Amino acid sequence: MGATVKLVSLGVRFAEGDKLSLSSSGFELEQYDQPADLEKAVQAAAGAGAVCVANAWLRRLGRDFVNRLDGCRLLVVGGSADMLDLDEASLRGISVAGCPGYSAPAIAEQAFALLLALARRLNRRGERPAEPGLEAQEEMVRLWKGTELGGKTLGVLGHGATGRQLAAIGMGFGMRVIVAKRDKPWLLARLLRHRGVTFTKFRDMLPQADVVISSLQGGLGSRRFFGAEAFAAMKPNCLFVNVGGASLVDEGELIAALESGRLAGAGLDGVTPAGAQALRQMKNVVITPHMGWNTEESAARFSAECAGNVISFFAGRPANLLLDARPAN
Repeated sequence: MGATVKLVSLGVRFAEGDKLSLSSSGFELEQYDQPADLEKAVQAAAGAGAVCVANAWLRRLGRDFVNRLDGCRLLVVGGSADMLDLDEASLRGISVAGCPGYSAPAIAEQAFALLLALARRLNRRGERPAEPGLEAQEEMVRLWKGTELGGKTLGVLGHGATGRQLAAIGMGFGMRVIVAKRDKPWLLARLLRHRGVTFTKFRDMLPQADVVISSLQGGLGSRRFFGAEAFAAMKPNCLFVNVGGASLVDEGELIAALESGRLAGAGLDGVTPAGAQALRQMKNVVITPHMGWNTEESAARFSAECAGNVISFFAGRPANLLLDARPAN
């Protein structure tokens, strides 16, 4: 690679093994992982050849963060590049790489945690009759009667790394899995990899599924996949789980579908501020604060993917590029 390259990390906590790999590959790492260090980290990043930034920090920095990078050749982000001004990055010669797979197992497990909480009514733990006796026991049976996942049909929107994990877990529960995907994977290798999964169009998936899980990430100008039309097309008493972007859901229409009994329940890893108050008061809704990705194992994979992206890029073998701004040969 030649001369040492300065690498600045904003909110990415590199594991010790990944720090050693970076050092042995010719990178001088400056790691900033305390919120109080934000401005100091941005100043350091201005003179770095490579920058890695966690999504939470990037949200704070905004789309014009790339304007503050002079001499940077590679910017590594956690997920999509929607929070960046890619046109400006291209003009400045800054390539952008993502880490597409690090959080997939964690998010998929979070989706099923939400689903199981709905299916077995774990969110109703405070509901119990005040009086003892047979009538109270019968009331408990009624309140806590859940539904099993085995034999049900799971509809998955989004079949990237997280979608594939969702399909695998669903089949492990004995569910039939159908995936809404624009293009069917006709290549033999892909068909073998996705054995047991049925692919269909979004509008055809909805009336078949007992459970619908969306893992699509939303960005600026994202289409609202789940509105009045989508909820009306779902099976009566369908369970809906969203571990993707909250912007993909029309929360007003979701509330209407839940109140009418069209949907049996919703599990949401993240909601918008506008919808939060009403949704949190509903008994058939379980909400978590968009932290499905947040596990020890996910953090370790993020560290490894960031380090791998940086090392491979400067070795002339770029991986996971969302924007390739390298000069043409």
